[in-house]
Amino acid sequence: MSDSEGHGSLADQIFSWSMEDVLNPDFFKHKVERIPMTFDTVRNYLSSFTYPLLEELREEMCSNLKAISRAPFVKIEQYDCKNHKERVYIMDVERPADRGRSASSYRPRTGDILIMSQSRPSDGCVTMMGQESYILLEVVEDESLGLPQGSFQVRASRDIDLSRGGYERKEKSGFFVVYLLNTTTYSRIWKAMNIELAEKRSLGLIFKVVDVDQKDDMDDILFASESDVGSIQNIEIGLNLTKLSLNESQTNAILSCISERESQNDTSISLIWGPPGTGKTKTISGLVWLLDQLKCRTLICAPTNNAVKEIASRLLKLLKESSGISPCRLGDVILFGNEERLKFGDDLRDVFLEHRADSLKRCFGIGLQTGWKNCLSSLLELFEHGAVLYKTFLHKEKMKDDENDYYFENQSNQSEETFLSFVRKKFVSLSKECRECFNTLYVHMPAAALSEVCCKQIKDLLGSLECFNTFLFKKDAGNDLERVFRFSLEEQDESLLECIDFVGSNINTFTNLLNWKIVCCGKAKLLEQSLHLPSFSDKLSIMDFCLQMSNLVICTTSTSAGLYRLPLPKPFEVVVIDEAAQLKECESLIPLQVSSISHAVLVGDECQLPALVKSKVSENAMFGRSLFERLSQLGSKKHLLKVQYRMCPSISLFPLKNFYNAKVFNGPNVIKEDYIKRYLPGEMFGSYSFINITDGTESTDNNGHSTKNDLEVVVILEILRSLHRATLETMQSFSVGVICLYSAQIVAIQKQLRNMNLSNSNMSLKISTVDGFQGSEEDVIILSTVRSNAAGSIGFIANSNRTNVALTRARYCLWILGNEPTLTSSQSVWAKIVLDAKVRDCFFDATEDKNIAKAIDRARGLPSAVDSLNFNRLCISESLKKE
Repeated sequence: MSDSEGHGSLADQIFSWSMEDVLNPDFFKHKVERIPMTFDTVRNYLSSFTYPLLEELREEMCSNLKAISRAPFVKIEQYDCKNHKERVYIMDVERPADRGRSASSYRPRTGDILIMSQSRPSDGCVTMMGQESYILLEVVEDESLGLPQGSFQVRASRDIDLSRGGYERKEKSGFFVVYLLNTTTYSRIWKAMNIELAEKRSLGLIFKVVDVDQKDDMDDILFASESDVGSIQNIEIGLNLTKLSLNESQTNAILSCISERESQNDTSISLIWGPPGTGKTKTISGLVWLLDQLKCRTLICAPTNNAVKEIASRLLKLLKESSGISPCRLGDVILFGNEERLKFGDDLRDVFLEHRADSLKRCFGIGLQTGWKNCLSSLLELFEHGAVLYKTFLHKEKMKDDENDYYFENQSNQSEETFLSFVRKKFVSLSKECRECFNTLYVHMPAAALSEVCCKQIKDLLGSLECFNTFLFKKDAGNDLERVFRFSLEEQDESLLECIDFVGSNINTFTNLLNWKIVCCGKAKLLEQSLHLPSFSDKLSIMDFCLQMSNLVICTTSTSAGLYRLPLPKPFEVVVIDEAAQLKECESLIPLQVSSISHAVLVGDECQLPALVKSKVSENAMFGRSLFERLSQLGSKKHLLKVQYRMCPSISLFPLKNFYNAKVFNGPNVIKEDYIKRYLPGEMFGSYSFINITDGTESTDNNGHSTKNDLEVVVILEILRSLHRATLETMQSFSVGVICLYSAQIVAIQKQLRNMNLSNSNMSLKISTVDGFQGSEEDVIILSTVRSNAAGSIGFIANSNRTNVALTRARYCLWILGNEPTLTSSQSVWAKIVLDAKVRDCFFDATEDKNIAKAIDRARGLPSAVDSLNFNRLCISESLKKE
């Protein structure tokens, strides 16, 4: 079942489920089938994701329904039916003045699925709700799309009748809507799986991923070699590559991808395997930069906003460095998406789509007496009719004076000075407008819409205006200035033209002003004739124009669906997908179907965390498997980035050997002696250590969903105190990350941190799960394994991908906290980690550190070891006295 088989939109699917269906874990159990490795048709390929997607969606709804007491909500002040047949309603939330301090700040957004409730959400309200009162709402439009503030438009699962289902009708108000989930990404995947819609887009790469060549000898084809790199005839590419400071494996990966694009193949998919710290983002930015040099239109995607920002920042820095001129032309680079979720800094504002549209809006003069045409015409009017403008100015001033019965005496004696002041003031204002307008066009217009010739003319004009400005503000600029502005090329004033012939010799200010006036007029008219820019009616049309014309477009994989609706004068050729191994294969379908894309580059690492799948049924059906992983398992060649530049060798030793078969090597920077750093004294706090906490006990949180270990919390807090003291003493700045394998441990640590004063410190601190740390790195990592039990049960932390991510986030120090007996008996990768630490003399007992030992004793309610020794001595002394 899919949209292509006549079952409508994804919201229609959701509306067809009863509340009992949503809460039923077996609802799709017998319909979900394991997604195969190979497919015989595109239709079968696309439909294989249908039921796993629906089951994943159901599971998320189910989980959120059960936790609805903690869900965002808003009270509806009134509603009106806009379309009875389609069940479309306009709803207005309560006015801010009517809301108490505790009222929710939530505002429904397009794509949200809401549930109606007669009261504020609370525990058990779902189980109390009957099918009659179970009404779902899909938000189809919000205030960001033009509705009045506080209003949003919804489509309901059935007619809203507050007189039924337990609702009390109160003047069309008095009920709440509660957030369940946002379906934007789900809906985009659903549409990408629709075979009829897909056929209207681009299926070239979809056919490619369906018809994958399988190899028999996996060892022979696992890695791409130098011989696979095609012959690149473009000498300029080779010269540009030298500017990127890449290592051999990075260079080979880039050249191979470019070679695939320049080959005669209709379609191609390249895999770049980027283990932790191997310069994956640097390789991507270098590849994209070279594709831009080749005028190859490229779409760059990643699953997360953070990954998108990282690529955009690195690419922007590379573009500015390689440009060598200021300002750098950025019009061919667009970052687009949800500004609220992207949360980018000032460094990316110049390439963000909405900011660019706002900047260009002023240049095109939409709804205003501004814009590039107005700038040029006003400038030419001053140069060619300056004297007339001045007379008009005087007349207006006199009229004002007459109205006020006021008159300036001796005004005629000051006319020359007044004319100079008038020209200076007018010119400064106009030249400023021109400079701002044309600099904006130079920076923000795509190259396809603003040629190099026009760019040169813009720079020439602005340079000429600067020269005129220089002479206009000289002391003797007022001498015969009116004569300069009365001169017209049409009148052919011979005496003034003779003056211009002396340019280059020792000429006066008057002659220079005349010369630069003529030059400025010529440049302005030339630009006015040669610059042909489209007309726009609103900001949205400018945004569409920028997306249509820019050469490099950066967004999340989900957001790339926004490109479907646009006609593209110049089609995309290549899509580069970062973190491709962390992306469900069905989500990869979205960018792969953007019009005309024929070459894909997937960059990722299947040894790190895959996409998160909430439903066990869907997980068992391989719904979380990425296209990168499937192609890799089928034998597609991968270009391995072989040098890691993040971890000092003692940290990288175990993961590189156990997860990457020793095929990745330490970079020259990390093997230097000065890369080894110490932040705390003692062998326990060297570059790498396993700190054994034997007496800790694991427990579950209040909800029984997650695990914590209070004794590990005590040890972590003591280490953080020591690091805090160290940074105050040494004034050394460093970053610390605390990775907890369970979310309950994070809550426990943060609760205790509220009682600690870590202010006035140069130590930055981040506490998160493994998922929260994927893609990031810190100077020091404290890893809390949490589990401590006699059975050796460690649950999902036995997953090698999760372990790999946790072990590879630190630059200089990695301290692992755990229970040695539990981990050793787990028969997992953690047993190897403990044994490896012992063999390398990196295994320590937590109580070997005096401060930690005291903290543990305090946590147990016992006197410290020192206090116990003094107490024992006192007892012995008293006993001797009695004898």
